[in-house]
This record gives sequence, structure tokens and C-alpha cells, in this order.
Amino acid sequence: VVIPNLIVYHNIIRQVEDLDAMIASEGVDLLPWRLRKDFSADKNSYTNRFSMNDAREYLRPNLAFMRKLTKAFEEEGVPLLTGTDAVMNIVVPGFSLHDDLQELVDSGLTPYEALRCATIRPAKFLKIDSETGTIEQGKTADAVLLDGNPLEDIANSREIAGVFVDGAWQSRADIRAEYAEMKVRAKQSEE
Repeated sequence: VVIPNLIVYHNIIRQVEDLDAMIASEGVDLLPWRLRKDFSADKNSYTNRFSMNDAREYLRPNLAFMRKLTKAFEEEGVPLLTGTDAVMNIVVPGFSLHDDLQELVDSGLTPYEALRCATIRPAKFLKIDSETGTIEQGKTADAVLLDGNPLEDIANSREIAGVFVDGAWQSRADIRAEYAEMKVRAKQSEE
């Protein structure tokens, strides 16, 4: 299997091009201060190592090549999985999965192929596909209910109405309340 991990490389480019926007991106404020403190310009190894010219002349062409390679792997039947090296390179756990799905689609995979990289393929790789990876009777009830169809637009994977975790329902309101608590804990970690 291959985990292209395109979001990590793309986020390096984004940091070089606009670090402030990356630091302000969705979910960063949920991270503990001990992680966020290393994102600043004076500590950021990418903004100190690469210039805007490097992003244009070197980093972006490399990302384009990696996307072509990812598409070629898919076409040749190499099992691709999602993966994001969360927290590294301002990659926020949970949120980054949606970014990774978008990267796969931007590489030429269909939304269906990208979703398989996050569902049934990891389950098969871990040899737990008899328990999870698809929605079927008798399998663990872990599922995301969306307000939009991700097969029409992979960005709809972000339109979460709620989730089932081990069969327990968490509504959008429950998730937002949990985010609010996480923000408070993240803010307290600065003190």
C-alpha cells in the first residue's frame, strides 16, 4: 500500500506562501499550546528554509509530480490509503482527513476512489474489513452522516450532520460543544 500524504507537502507550500493563513486555518485553535507555539515564523523550519521563489520554482512542481504519481498508482491498482502525519506541518487531526481527500481528488481520483482510501482500503489493510470499512449489518456502527453528497463534490465530506461512534450518535450540536470545550482547554494550555 501507499499513503501519498500529499496534504503534508501541500501544507509546507502553504506555510511558505502564507504562514498566517495556515496558523488561522480551521482547527488549529483546538490544538494545545505546546504544539501551536512551534508554528510561529521564528520557529517554523519551512518559512526559514524556503522562499516564495522556492515555492514557485521547486515545491509546487514537486507537488504536481506527486499528484501525477498518486494517480498512476491508483490506475495501476496500488492500494492507496489516506494519511496525514497529523500535527506535523500544521496538519490538524480530523480536519486534515478532509484535506487529504481533496488532495486525492485533485490528483485525479474520483470522489468514490478517494473515499475508499479512507474506508474499506484501510480496513482491508488492517484485516478488519469483516468488522468495519463499509456500512453493513453486523459491522461496527462507525459512520458519518453528511448534509451533502461527497460523490458529487468531495468537499461535502466536511458537511457533517453527525457521527455514529461505536453505535452512539453525536449530533452536529454535540460536536460543536466538544469543539468549544477543546478550544477552552487549548487556551488554558497557554497559561
